Amino acid sequence: MKKVSALAATLTLMATPVLAAELPVKAPPAPPPPECIWCGFYIGANVGGSWGNAHSSFDAPGFPAFFTDSTRPDGVIGGGQLGYNWQTNNWVFGIETDIQASGQRDSLTLAAVATPLGGISLTQTDKETWFGTTRGRLGFTPANNWLLYGTGGAAYGNVNSAFTLATPFGTATASDSATRFGWTAGGGVEYMFLPRWSFKVEYLYMDLGTANLSQPLGITQHIRFHDNIARIGIDYHFGGFGLGNGPVEARY
Repeated sequence: MKKVSALAATLTLMATPVLAAELPVKAPPAPPPPECIWCGFYIGANVGGSWGNAHSSFDAPGFPAFFTDSTRPDGVIGGGQLGYNWQTNNWVFGIETDIQASGQRDSLTLAAVATPLGGISLTQTDKETWFGTTRGRLGFTPANNWLLYGTGGAAYGNVNSAFTLATPFGTATASDSATRFGWTAGGGVEYMFLPRWSFKVEYLYMDLGTANLSQPLGITQHIRFHDNIARIGIDYHFGGFGLGNGPVEARY
């Protein structure tokens, strides 16, 4: 009896590894994909300066293009931006829109006359009160934290021109403005200095085309406005996942 029990125990021990080998082994869950530091939505703010050229020509019924002039508006700009990025390997592409308040302006004295009662002058003031852009972006990451990009797309803004007549008896001002649509192109560099936070420097050239403004005495002013924009900005990135393999983890 003891021999039978010992034999049964021995056969059981010998069969146990075989049964264990035949049981299916559940694979461990796959690790989540690494977070892409440039992917997803972002929002931010910017400040900078803008300088450009406003070229005007004037005509009236019976007087085609009787006068031309130019001003060079410049000033401080500031605003905010919102965008979304995708990344595949070292390439980042996305879309961004921004809106800016602008202090650009420049004045030109068209005429000045001295009289016994005092001076008489006519001054033209051209300014841009706001503008915005909606652009595509295409960039390359030479290192995980750095992004070099080009950008281009649509631009829109408000162009205003005012004429002030100053006399010894007072002043009178007439003005007109128009919202224009044009194009913009440029580039920049962006650095992820903290998790989800980036700092960027950007340049844009903007052309708003020609606005046709109505001025006194039936005069039409055709003003062509184009701009150079340099600004710095900071963005907060909400995060996302890339479209392919590549360097997506940053080292700070």
